[in-house]
Amino acid sequence: VGIIVANYSFMIVANYSFMIIAELVLLVTALLVTRKYRLVARPAMPSSRLARTGIRVGIPYGLTLYFLYWWIGEPNYGTYSGMTGTPSPLGIPLAVVILVVAALCEEAYFRGFLFTLGVRIMRPVPSAMICIAAFVIWHPQLYLNWHVARLIGLVSGGVIYTYLTHRTKSAVPAAWAHVCFNTTQVLLANF
Repeated sequence: VGIIVANYSFMIVANYSFMIIAELVLLVTALLVTRKYRLVARPAMPSSRLARTGIRVGIPYGLTLYFLYWWIGEPNYGTYSGMTGTPSPLGIPLAVVILVVAALCEEAYFRGFLFTLGVRIMRPVPSAMICIAAFVIWHPQLYLNWHVARLIGLVSGGVIYTYLTHRTKSAVPAAWAHVCFNTTQVLLANF
């Protein structure tokens, strides 16, 4: 049993090691530049409220998009076999961990660094547009096969996460919303 679990774990990690490394590069870049240029502003609310705000936005957004995709008959969305491709005892928990790490790294980079730096240089709307465009470009797997519904979902997610960051002056609610969205998608698609 241990050999089987180790084999599945190796296949899963090997398939997604590039994604994990890329996400960690985003995180390290964001943290180094944010620290050097002091891009962290004082949040508009206490940290517990920041987390609750993100959760209150992320779960309904994830449920809405999942059922919208299901309703319009998005190709292969209801038959999604999971990130791993092959059934594995670690498939769903590992996918959730990967998506949590990805969401945290992406929000630290796109909202915590890119949007915050952009607001210092230009007005919020052009900065948000650049941030959202970079966020969409970062996710080509969601729109390359002409999945217009997924592209719309990706852009709307970028808008929601950027708006949360702008209103609260913190990337924490956007990170929580993104984590809740990713987790909702994985759990609904696999059960």
